[in-house]
Amino acid sequence: MQVVRSSNFNSPTSSGVLSNKQGNSFDKGTELNRLFDQIILVLSGRVAFCNGDISNQEKGENIDGQFLVFTSAGADAQTTIAHSLGRVPSGYIVVSQNKSASLYTDTTWTTSDIYLKSSTATTNFTIFIF
Repeated sequence: MQVVRSSNFNSPTSSGVLSNKQGNSFDKGTELNRLFDQIILVLSGRVAFCNGDISNQEKGENIDGQFLVFTSAGADAQTTIAHSLGRVPSGYIVVSQNKSASLYTDTTWTTSDIYLKSSTATTNFTIFIF
């Protein structure tokens, strides 16, 4: 099944300015087009984490999450990593690491920080939090 866009939402009946909970204003037609494009990507089976270039604090392309790049502290020592999801993350996926290590947590995360431990000191990790 192929899903394609058949119209734009920039008609006189759909134009206007909306505001979200944070008070940010945006054009209704532009926002509807952006959301429709995201729905098409998901329905087409294409959920993407990134555009191919992972950098620290980069948001997911069409998935609610964020990449974090960090180096672990000492073995089994807690490392605090700041994030900007605006909510408490529910989990993480290890995308890459430069040596053998287990990554784990035993501390409750917050809306601004996650706390991870590595079984090996000074391991370079790239993770995706969601």
